[in-house]
Amino acid sequence: MIPERARVDNDARLGPPGRILLVTGSNMSGKTTFLRAIGTNVLLAAHQTTQKGSHPALYLLDEVLLGTNIDERKIITCGLILNLLECKAIGAMSTHDLSLLDIPEIANFADKVHFQEAFVVKNGKAEMSFDYRIRAGEAQSRNAIALMKHIGLELA
Repeated sequence: MIPERARVDNDARLGPPGRILLVTGSNMSGKTTFLRAIGTNVLLAAHQTTQKGSHPALYLLDEVLLGTNIDERKIITCGLILNLLECKAIGAMSTHDLSLLDIPEIANFADKVHFQEAFVVKNGKAEMSFDYRIRAGEAQSRNAIALMKHIGLELA
């Protein structure tokens, strides 16, 4: 549906059971759209695969409990991920919380991918740009402080 010259193709691999695809990156970089594309492709392929027998549960989690205080969100997110891994479910989750990767029980079972942004100058004004390409590993950039500076808010 999207012309070939305009679309961005990304490959994703989920599984085997008991692993999680952890998607990181800044706001607007493509994480949610990527998860939706995975879900859409699974739905399009579901008829053929369900004819072959039972399969593990699939989950797609986008910023679990966003808006909940950070302490409770981390406890609940960790518990949720650990339960899904123990159940041998297959899935992916987007998050800004890179500290989840400091937890060995999660990091050792996570395949890490990320999206990134770049700041470019157009007509003398800095703008954020995204290529929507998935990359291996966890996100390396942070953009919240840069965005605040971009709109003129100086932080101490």
